[in-house]
Amino acid sequence: MTSLERLRLGDWGGHPSRVISVEFRAKAVGTESNPDAPVYVQTVGIVASSAEVDVELTLPAGAYTVQAKASHWLRGEDVVLTSVPWIFAAPTGANKVTVYWDEVPGATGYRVRWGTASGVYPNVSSVQSGDARMLSVTGLTSEQEYYFVVEAERNGVWSAPSEEDSAVPHVGAIPWDTGDAASILRAVRSLTGNDYGDISVLSPDGVYYSSIGGVVQSESPAPLQYNTAQGVVETSDGGLLMPLQMEDKGEGISSILQQRDHTGPYRRIRTDSEHPCIGARGNFFLPQWYVFVSGDTHANTRDTPHVYFGIAYDAAGGGRVDIEGGISYHPRGRGVRRNGREEGKDPGSPPPSYARWMPYMRIRIEKPRKQGTDTDKYIPVVGTTRSDLSWDMVQYGYVVDINLRINSEARFREKSAVLEIKAWRYLIDTDPDSPYYQHTFVGVAKVPDFTRGNPRVRRVISMAQNGIPKDDQDGWRRTGSFARYIGVGYVSRITLEELNEVQVFCNGWQQWTPSFGGDVRVFPNEQVVKVEDFLPIEQYFREVVTVDLR
Repeated sequence: MTSLERLRLGDWGGHPSRVISVEFRAKAVGTESNPDAPVYVQTVGIVASSAEVDVELTLPAGAYTVQAKASHWLRGEDVVLTSVPWIFAAPTGANKVTVYWDEVPGATGYRVRWGTASGVYPNVSSVQSGDARMLSVTGLTSEQEYYFVVEAERNGVWSAPSEEDSAVPHVGAIPWDTGDAASILRAVRSLTGNDYGDISVLSPDGVYYSSIGGVVQSESPAPLQYNTAQGVVETSDGGLLMPLQMEDKGEGISSILQQRDHTGPYRRIRTDSEHPCIGARGNFFLPQWYVFVSGDTHANTRDTPHVYFGIAYDAAGGGRVDIEGGISYHPRGRGVRRNGREEGKDPGSPPPSYARWMPYMRIRIEKPRKQGTDTDKYIPVVGTTRSDLSWDMVQYGYVVDINLRINSEARFREKSAVLEIKAWRYLIDTDPDSPYYQHTFVGVAKVPDFTRGNPRVRRVISMAQNGIPKDDQDGWRRTGSFARYIGVGYVSRITLEELNEVQVFCNGWQQWTPSFGGDVRVFPNEQVVKVEDFLPIEQYFREVVTVDLR
């Protein structure tokens, strides 16, 4: 994060023109006398004719004691705060917006500023306590867009404003701030139009609300988290569940997450950047006999076949949002890896004795990295170990409908991402209106800034692997696992029955045709990832994909 520091050059004898560069040293407040505490050093070049200049320091979020020197140390020192690293403004009523923010370590208070024009904030809240993470702003005008920033304070010293976020209060808004699971889930069902089936919802403050099998509950923290350094999904207590495909350089993701080619083979197709696509949906056939993961991978690569859609875009107010949602395959005997062994949902319990496909949605907010600081915001994974597609319940496989989209309501008022998963047992469930499995997942996401570029949608079939070093020659390992004949819009290997085509939401739902297609990629090569196109032009919405690591 950044902090603005005002430097008085006259403190070096009243000759500011002689100062060419200044070295700043910062330590977190309270650690000044600790020789083992991190010291952040930054040298800033200065060209100024006045005795005072403003310099921008880049530091991890927190409060710091700062010293500066040119030829010698500046007389005295200063305390600075970085800006609040993340905020989210959510409409929570007809005349109310609730603003959420992340902590600035060392801050003793916060305040919210807002107005009806971007960059202008004439209204200021009272000072909130140092442990406050949200504030509901009431008395607003319904259907009017408001802009918000948050500032942190330490003993009277205020940080620079956070990045801006906006929201539109309106009738029917999700009442996130109430914490009432029944009211929140009822509003979410109204938003998505799904009155039936299971539902899982992640609120802006990380509380997880769900109704699974008719049982309504809330959990905090959310049961599943995304490990930033490893690119894996973990339980809230740190147990490893599964690896994910990391994003590649072409999506603009930060350097720590650029090693997609070292997390297993995949087939990926993206929309062209000329089209503002905000969603994708389609049917996939999962043949039971042709999906296998070796149990030997549990302790190392942890092979995980995935079928998912993704959406990547630049967000209003700054940062880049990347959403992916779909299903991942887990073999029998795999649970949550704790203490070097596989365990069940509860520590110490046995892992599931059946193979299953598990739905999930991951939302990441990326911000530019400066001076090596990690400023990304990782939303907990919207998913659960209590809801899955049991592989033992089918004879011929599943037909799964995946629908991932950013909320397409007018002006994106609810600021949400929605994943709908429906599944039918092939040749058993014949009523298209009565799926065997139905689960809706909802998480919060900032709206796109179309002036900075169009959102891009991708679909991916992959075998994610854990622990593949970036200097590995191949970027994947042969482990004996495979996911063969995954049909995209086709029931393959049994018949050539056509399913619903893959579509994208670009000013309405329409076929994902070559005119919408951009990057098409198979990694690592056709020896591992094989693609059967029934017609050359149908690679965007109808094909069969095999990932074979034998």
